[in-house]
Amino acid sequence: SESSGTDTHLTAVWSASTEQTFVVGEYGAALQRSGGVWSAMESNTDASLSGVTGYAANDVYAVGHTSNDHGVIVHYDGASWSEIPGLSVVRLNGIWIDPAGAVAYAVGYEGTILRGACSN
Repeated sequence: SESSGTDTHLTAVWSASTEQTFVVGEYGAALQRSGGVWSAMESNTDASLSGVTGYAANDVYAVGHTSNDHGVIVHYDGASWSEIPGLSVVRLNGIWIDPAGAVAYAVGYEGTILRGACSN
């Protein structure tokens, strides 16, 4: 077992490589494992994050929902996380990016499926 350094409920994990792993959770929790050490990241959201995926360690996406169940998508560009505004009004639960890094799908409540181009 590894210590995350937080007692926040963690919900999803994605690895860019065996050396670079990202974890997200409630209250905007975002962690990064690099060099064998977990460290907290500033996600710039207080939304509960429920899904995370990426194309590379500098192209990571997470989805979730605010306290009033509006969907949230945040993107990590290798330096900081930022919210992608206006993409969903319903709670989002999962996200996937194709291996080429060109297309992303996010899914959520009420049968929501979002499809979009990635930033790579």
